[in-house]
Amino acid sequence: MANELNRDRLKEVHQSDLTESRLNLDLIEWLKTQGMTYLLVVLVVICAYLGWVRWKDYRENQRRDAWRAFNDTQLPGSLQEVADKYDGVDSIGILARLAAADTLMNAVVTGKEAGPPPSQDPNNPTVMQDTRNPLTDAQRTEYLQRAETIYRAVVDRDDKSSAMTICAVSALNGLGTIAECNGKLDEAKDFYQRAAARSKESFPELAVQSTDYADSISQVAMAKPFPAPNFVQLQSDREQLTPISVEPWVNELLKTDEAKPGQ
Repeated sequence: MANELNRDRLKEVHQSDLTESRLNLDLIEWLKTQGMTYLLVVLVVICAYLGWVRWKDYRENQRRDAWRAFNDTQLPGSLQEVADKYDGVDSIGILARLAAADTLMNAVVTGKEAGPPPSQDPNNPTVMQDTRNPLTDAQRTEYLQRAETIYRAVVDRDDKSSAMTICAVSALNGLGTIAECNGKLDEAKDFYQRAAARSKESFPELAVQSTDYADSISQVAMAKPFPAPNFVQLQSDREQLTPISVEPWVNELLKTDEAKPGQ
């Protein structure tokens, strides 16, 4: 009886070994035929995931560097470099260009070179120290041309989306201001009207403001400036004037008044 049990047990063990061997052979055969393909797919998926993680980290670092550079930059040339370098990062390209153009226009308005804003005097905190030089006529013309180029670049990038409305309107109003500075009133009015039409749906308040700018252009065009005084002509007319005659009794009165203090 014990021998029969041992034989049965040996048969089961042998059958189990045969089954495991058959499974191993099947696994080896599957690996030979299809296993490498599936293994390659798994490796590709893993590599793609690691690449996506690395790209995400790169974009985050780039975004952080872009905003830091934008916030730490004040000069128009440096802002333009930031715009060119990080043009595809968030809205850095648009914002940096607007900041550069606005800085140039602020210099034109204040009559000072573009540079660091006034700061407190270290020796006297109550006094603001401005190290900027006065703006020359040549610099004023250059600043207006540079600002116009930058504003036009912003307008060219307008995708007509609601998010781009404020930036586009700012650029159009800036172009209107430049045209107004150059005496091109019709062109300035056209830019202001375009700004009003661009912001009419999303920001009606901006549309009203731009419309007011356009209407003020009409008032400026109707106003006639006073003729500039001709100093040479005034001097010539002054020489041709005859002396004013004074009545004798007036002279006597003046002499009397002058003699009173000495009495």
